[in-house]
Amino acid sequence: MRWIRGIGVVVALFFLRTEIFAQHPAMYSQYMFNTLAINPAYTGSRDALSVALLYRSQWTGFRGAPQTQTFSLHTPLKNKQNSLGLLVVNDRLGVTHNTAVFGNYAYRIDLGNDNRLAFGLQGGISLYQDKWSQLAVDDPGDVVFANDSPVYLIPKAGFGVYYDTRKFFAGVSVPQLFQVESPQLKAYNQNTVRYQHIFFSTGYLISLNPDVKLRPTVMVKYLRNSPLQLDINTNLILKDLVWIGLSYRTGDALVGLIEYQINPQFRIGYSYDQTLTELRKFNQGSHEFFIRYEFNYGLKVLSPRYF
Repeated sequence: MRWIRGIGVVVALFFLRTEIFAQHPAMYSQYMFNTLAINPAYTGSRDALSVALLYRSQWTGFRGAPQTQTFSLHTPLKNKQNSLGLLVVNDRLGVTHNTAVFGNYAYRIDLGNDNRLAFGLQGGISLYQDKWSQLAVDDPGDVVFANDSPVYLIPKAGFGVYYDTRKFFAGVSVPQLFQVESPQLKAYNQNTVRYQHIFFSTGYLISLNPDVKLRPTVMVKYLRNSPLQLDINTNLILKDLVWIGLSYRTGDALVGLIEYQINPQFRIGYSYDQTLTELRKFNQGSHEFFIRYEFNYGLKVLSPRYF
């Protein structure tokens, strides 16, 4: 009998035969600062060339646990109605690697009084591979795990709508409208049932005084045949420099986060998740690091954007 060492490998094999990894978008605790990752209509909404990096290490200490790196870049074009963006997501779960590259486009309508409505499209490809050769097995000569799977190329597309003012935003998106698989991947993962995820997010800015503000946000994730998940967050903003936040993700985790606006262009952030499930016995929580820099090119910004 062959025994595969490592609890992370067991988890990877479990996810491989279900819809969760192949179809589930990467999870982010700092989604409110990384909105492009869940809604293509957010493209260009920062009114500058915005570049962001995010690294997430989930369930620290749990072998084979998910790790995600995200790079995003987006900017309005000269006429400001049209915006373009790029999103790269590298996701790893056990021996399963998934790297996705998306191009984003948004068309923004100025409704007056700083009210804006945008429609966004996202299209790209995902490269999917299982690296079986990384497994530790009792029999080094076991040919089943000697070679990695082929690299499968999967086209993907998404759509979103985003409305924002200086004090309010609301958005809805379907990051994966469809997923066209190669015949090889379909045969390899034939038990997978694929449904579209729907994201709805909204938030509001409350000014307590000139130096202290609150920014509550809510994100709702819907997936057919799965429980509705809510991510409820509140950020306390001090002098527009320090953001201290707390989130609750239903059925999953409690999250603490802190953001620091070093200058009008440069922001850094960190969040820590403590899972509320039975998995808390096997890990030391999840860590997420965020960096964003915006090239304003001398444009005069009347007031900071909080969304």
